Amino acid sequence: MPLPQPQGDLLEHKIGGGCASLFGLPFFLAGIGVIVLTFVPREIRGGDEIPIFFGIPFGGIFAFVGSMFLFGRAGVVIDKSSGSVTKWWGLLVPMKSTTYKISQFEKVALSKEIRRSKNSSYTVYPVKLVGSADEVDISAERDFNKGRSDAEKLAKFLNLPIHDSSEGSERIRETEELDQTVKERFESGAISNEVPETPANLKSKIEYDGATLRVDSPPIGFHPVFLIPIVIVAFFEIFVLVGFVLPILRNMDNGSGAWIPLAFASVFCIFPILFLVGTILPRMLSKESITVDRHQLSVTKSWLLRKTQTIPTDQLEELHIGKSQPGQKNNVAQFLLKKLPIIARSDDQTITFASGLPVEEKEYILALSKAVIVS
Repeated sequence: MPLPQPQGDLLEHKIGGGCASLFGLPFFLAGIGVIVLTFVPREIRGGDEIPIFFGIPFGGIFAFVGSMFLFGRAGVVIDKSSGSVTKWWGLLVPMKSTTYKISQFEKVALSKEIRRSKNSSYTVYPVKLVGSADEVDISAERDFNKGRSDAEKLAKFLNLPIHDSSEGSERIRETEELDQTVKERFESGAISNEVPETPANLKSKIEYDGATLRVDSPPIGFHPVFLIPIVIVAFFEIFVLVGFVLPILRNMDNGSGAWIPLAFASVFCIFPILFLVGTILPRMLSKESITVDRHQLSVTKSWLLRKTQTIPTDQLEELHIGKSQPGQKNNVAQFLLKKLPIIARSDDQTITFASGLPVEEKEYILALSKAVIVS
């Protein structure tokens, strides 16, 4: 759940209830049902006898797990009037709490984490209050823009800077900058913009007249790193062909029907190829067109379909090149996952572009974009 709006000097965020309660209700009812049936005579309910030493522990486990989801609550209360931050948890009402002083926190931290469960993994963007000795978890949204909004809301409420490491290296945003656009920060002198010399060998076509910038980036074409997934899929296809398809075809020649296993084997062959086509071809063949003027920044990406994203310049709050972790070089994973693009952000959306271009060319395009926006 996103952070609510502060009410005066009070910001209170609660976690629990809602969908979590619906998830826990079947477990709770099943556990209670097993416990109750344990004490109902078999003559009344029918069926086999349920031993107490089995029914109570078994039902108790289900009831306990269900009650944690059904009645479990947690939250944080930030009270500027008392200068306190209280973290609590309990069943419907607070049962245990820990209190900190607001003065001991120095920043709001926004990061990116990949959390794994037994069968899946997902990305979250945790927001924390961080001090020299303690830190307090505030929220952990799965959507970056919601996490960013939580961090800004908390930072403005407590007048603390945001330390954003969601892109790898840490970027610091001071409180007074949070609602300022790129143009406003330039006009106030908070940032400057120096246009570098034009790179010697441009991969993209750039048209710039001082008031408008248009950049057309060609498809990157084939790159040696694409050989890695191609080789992996090729080995898989050979394994399926030799180990399954050919034996099935030999059995069919002997007169035994094997159409169903052959169909399953064919599916196993087709899906990796479709995955390869769906991931490699867009990177190889996708074109990108960037248009920037005083009113908006627009990016159009096209392969089979065209998709255009636009941010008005009076809402553009961030414009920079993504960064890797300190000391980390660009690697195969970063290339395949399209890391280190130019990033444009407003409160509502994030646009990434120019990821396939050399660093010098990205820096040149970034500087020209800023020059147009602040002109």
